[in-house]
Amino acid sequence: MSGIELLAKVKQLQPATEVIIITGYASAETAVAALRNGAYDYIMKSYDNLFPASDVVRRAGEKYHCAEEQQMLLKSLITMNTTLERTTEQIQGCRCVRRTYRIVQQPSLSGSP
Repeated sequence: MSGIELLAKVKQLQPATEVIIITGYASAETAVAALRNGAYDYIMKSYDNLFPASDVVRRAGEKYHCAEEQQMLLKSLITMNTTLERTTEQIQGCRCVRRTYRIVQQPSLSGSP
């Protein structure tokens, strides 16, 4: 199985996973294929300088954690919105609130706004 095939399989099973392709045999074709298949990055293997790879791994981790936080906040927002809608329905269903609303909507007897 090639790295590109593995990438496709990983993305199929776990789409949120950030995949970094590190190769000793880089080509424009495989770089394009990797990025089109959802790779976070495609870098050339280098034993002389590992800092670029570690920087890419750090950034991929940050992206993954931001996406997780975004999903958590979205779920929280949906829960709060549902609670707010239920509370609003309960308030609108209360007889005393409906009566007060009708009174407020009546024209003023004094003629002033």
